Amino acid sequence: MSVDPNKTYHLVNPHSGKGLSYEVYASYDYVREVEGAGTALKFEPVDEYRGYKIRMTGSNWANYNYLTKSGKEWIYLDTKDNATIWTFQRDNEGDITRIWEKNNSDTANWRYYESGSKKWLGTDEYDSGIHSPLKRFKIVAAG
Repeated sequence: MSVDPNKTYHLVNPHSGKGLSYEVYASYDYVREVEGAGTALKFEPVDEYRGYKIRMTGSNWANYNYLTKSGKEWIYLDTKDNATIWTFQRDNEGDITRIWEKNNSDTANWRYYESGSKKWLGTDEYDSGIHSPLKRFKIVAAG
C-alpha cells in the first residue's frame, strides 16, 4: 500500500466513521477513538523496513507525536527516534487497511481496548496466542 508522505490523512473506522486522536493519561498522550475524523496523520516511509512511522499533526507535548507501541501493548505518542515502524496491508474489501508491527516472525496487530465509553488503541501481544479482533481502518485524505 502506498501513501504520499507529503499529504495528511485520517484513519477512520469504516463502520462508525469515527477517527483517531490523542488524550492525556499518566503524562503521555495515548491514542483513542473519537467522534469525527480525528487528528490528521502523516505517514513517513522507512525504506529499509518497507514500513512507516506515523506522525499525528497535534499533541500535548512538542516533538512527542509519533505512534509508538508501549511495552504493555498500548499505542501512545513518543519521539521520532522511539517511534514504532508500522506495516500496512489492504484487505480484499479495497480501501480497508490492516496495520501492525512486525518483530522477527511475530506480529502485533492493532486492536481496541475499551474502558468505560472510551476505545483506546493498542495491539495484541506477540506471544499470547490471543486472537483478538483486528482493527482495520479506511485511510482518508485530510481536506
